[in-house]
Amino acid sequence: MVGEPHPRLDSFLLEGKTAYDNVYLEPGKMYSAQVASTDPDGDALSYKWEIMPESKDLGDGGDFESTPESIPGLFEGEPAAEALFKSPAESGAYRLFVYVFDGKGHAAHANIPFFVKD
Repeated sequence: MVGEPHPRLDSFLLEGKTAYDNVYLEPGKMYSAQVASTDPDGDALSYKWEIMPESKDLGDGGDFESTPESIPGLFEGEPAAEALFKSPAESGAYRLFVYVFDGKGHAAHANIPFFVKD
């Protein structure tokens, strides 16, 4: 319903860095990310993590842009507030996404851009 409290992201870090830092990862190595989130209603939270290549379909102000496919098989274990993942094997620009759900139709999300470079 409109106006009901939704989960809040308090912090989101990739190897201790934020979305405002220049994050460089080596291809095919293990890394971690953490999200701190709260729910005003005290609802149990669940998590979803994704890594996508940076979009190359850049439109002009308001134009449709296709969403890149997420890269499967990079994350280890069950989705939780901390994610362990293997960086993509190909050099390039990517984004790490986290989605936090309260189980009542409300969610919060954020992403951190990063580069994979040898």
